[in-house]
Amino acid sequence: MSQKFEEVRIRAIRVIKFFLFSAAVIPCLVGGVVANFHGSFNFSLWMIVTLGMVLGQAGGDYLYYYSSYVMDNSVKKDRTPFSGWSPFFVGSILKSKDAFYAGILCFGLGFIIAIYLTMKVGYIVLILACIGGLIGFLFTSLMNKGLEEPAIFLAFGFLPVIGVYYVMTKSITVEPIVASISVGFLVTVVAYVKGASYTINKRGESCLVVRTGKVKAPIFFLAAYLSIIIGVVSGCMPAWTLISLATIPLALNVTKVFNRKYSQISEYMSAVIKTLALHSITGILITIGYLIPF
Repeated sequence: MSQKFEEVRIRAIRVIKFFLFSAAVIPCLVGGVVANFHGSFNFSLWMIVTLGMVLGQAGGDYLYYYSSYVMDNSVKKDRTPFSGWSPFFVGSILKSKDAFYAGILCFGLGFIIAIYLTMKVGYIVLILACIGGLIGFLFTSLMNKGLEEPAIFLAFGFLPVIGVYYVMTKSITVEPIVASISVGFLVTVVAYVKGASYTINKRGESCLVVRTGKVKAPIFFLAAYLSIIIGVVSGCMPAWTLISLATIPLALNVTKVFNRKYSQISEYMSAVIKTLALHSITGILITIGYLIPF
C-alpha cells in the first residue's frame, strides 16, 4: 500500500488508541451520575472503580493482541484498516510476546481493586467484576464465535454502569439498567467499526476501504437513541437527558460513510474517530441531563 495511506492509518490509530479508553470511563461516569441523582455518590470510590475498569480494558487489549497477532500466525496483517493494531507500549517498551504478561498484570491489579471494593461494599461487586474480567480474558474466543457485540455491550455498558451504581448505593434498580443501554449500544458501534468486515484495496492512485459485510452501525445507533427516549417516557431517566439526542446528526453523518460500498481511507478513519467522539459526547450529555435541576 502507498506511503500516504500508511501515514494516515498510523496517525488515526494513534488517536483512536488513546480515546478508546473512553469506553471504560463513560459508563462509569453515567453509573456515578445516576447514583448521585438518587442521593448517593462517593468520589474516591468512583475513582477506584474507574481505575479498575481502565485496567480491565487494558488487560483485555493486551491479551487480544497476544492471541490474535502473536499466537495466531495465520492472521493476515492487512485484512482490515486496523490489522496489526497494538496496545500501548507494545513495540516500544514491551516486546510482542510480553503482551501476555502485561495483560495478566492488568487483570491482577483489577482483581485486587475488586477484592477491596467487595470488602467495602459487598459480594455483588466481585460477581460483576468476575463476569467482566472473564469477558475480557476470553474476548478473542468470543469474537471468533461471532459474540463480539454482545460481549462489548455487557463489558462496557451494562456491567460498569450497574457496578458503579451498586458501589455507590449498595443496591441495583431499574434506573441504571435503563441508563446503561444507550452507553452499551454506542460503545458497541465503536467496537463494530474497528473490527468490521472491511478490506483495503488500491484503485488508481487511491487506497480505498471497501465494505465486505453487513452494516450494523445504524441498528446500534437506533437502539441507543430509542433507549434514551423510552427511558425518559417511562420515567426511568430525567427529561433533561433528551439533550443527548443532539448527537443524532453526527450519528447520521458517520452512518453515511459506513453504508457506502467503499470510501477513502482518510474519510473512513475520520468516521471511526467520530464514533468515539459520539459515544463520549452522548455519555457526557446524559450526565449533564442528570445534573440539571428540575
